Amino acid sequence: MRTRARLLLGVLAVAWLASVAMYAGASQSPSVQVSAQVVPALRLEVMPDAAPQGGSVSAAAIDFGTIGLGEAKSASQRLKVTCNAAGGYTVSASENSALTSGSDTIPDVVGDNGSITVSAAGPWTSADVYGFGYTMSNVDGSAAEFTSGYRQFANLGGGKAPQPIMSATTTSNGDVTRVTYKLNVIGSQAPGAYGNTITYIATANY
Repeated sequence: MRTRARLLLGVLAVAWLASVAMYAGASQSPSVQVSAQVVPALRLEVMPDAAPQGGSVSAAAIDFGTIGLGEAKSASQRLKVTCNAAGGYTVSASENSALTSGSDTIPDVVGDNGSITVSAAGPWTSADVYGFGYTMSNVDGSAAEFTSGYRQFANLGGGKAPQPIMSATTTSNGDVTRVTYKLNVIGSQAPGAYGNTITYIATANY
């Protein structure tokens, strides 16, 4: 009996040692697959910047307030573009008409030497040059189409096509430009409440 018991214990011990050896040499390598789909994205934000004296600026409106004859005023907004298109983006701008009150209009500015158009910037420093126009500057990045002189907004009512004012050729995590609007009213301008609508269109280049 003792011999059998010893033999059984020996067998159990060998089996236990074999089991320990087997598990000691074993390994497990589970894997987890992670996936996500990033959607095409393009966002254009218009933000208030600097208000004119006696007026106001919001994301949706520029109010020059009361403006005297021969008085020039400026106001500004910031445009911010975020885009994940490999080919970048383009922002175009237009106006539905010149600043209008009934049958009266404030013309789009032509500049000190008459060189300002919807696509060509020119100087506008003289207090004796009247009209409405805009200039641009870069706040973050270098997306502005021009940063010197002034341009006219493309007048859709006058048959002009929207003009690019901001662009990039690669993705953007937040290009920011400043648009500064300038208004100077001639002494003979008819009184009235003048207005128009500026439209910005952002297009991704996928």
